[in-house]
Amino acid sequence: MIPTSLLLLIGIFGFYLWNLSRSLKKAQNQIRAAFIQVDLELQKRNARIPEFIEISKKNLAQERPLLESLVQKRNEASAALQRATIHPFDQEIMNSLCLKEMEFQKVLTLFINLLSTQEKLLTQPPLIELLQTEKNSQHQIRTTIESYNQSISQYNLAQEPFPAFILCSFLGFHKAPLLLVS
Repeated sequence: MIPTSLLLLIGIFGFYLWNLSRSLKKAQNQIRAAFIQVDLELQKRNARIPEFIEISKKNLAQERPLLESLVQKRNEASAALQRATIHPFDQEIMNSLCLKEMEFQKVLTLFINLLSTQEKLLTQPPLIELLQTEKNSQHQIRTTIESYNQSISQYNLAQEPFPAFILCSFLGFHKAPLLLVS
């Protein structure tokens, strides 16, 4: 016969495992929801690039390498974003997304700075509107990434106390990578 105290201890441990698993699953769902917001904001930004190029290509014909680089970096960042959407807890995929986003942001910043020096272009209302939208978008992207990273931090912190740090890998939970994009 199994002693009552051992049964109670097994029951408490089982409840702890169930509760830990449930809270980490909930945190993973919050991370996925936060990443969906990041994904939406990045997709909106990426969708505006053809408009920027269409408006500016006549006046920036001499900057063809920059325009081509902008399109290439946008495509690479979009592909990395698609992979990250499927595997948001994969460290390597998220690192790739961070790298591609930083490369794209660098070229986009060069492009916007170039546009800002073109007086002829700055008189066109569609471009002025696009530049303002882009400025607002950058703020929104930063905000959603901060929210996403807060969700990641909470999830990762939940795995640190004893005995959670031992049990998490047994239950299939691993630390999630932050999205470090400037």
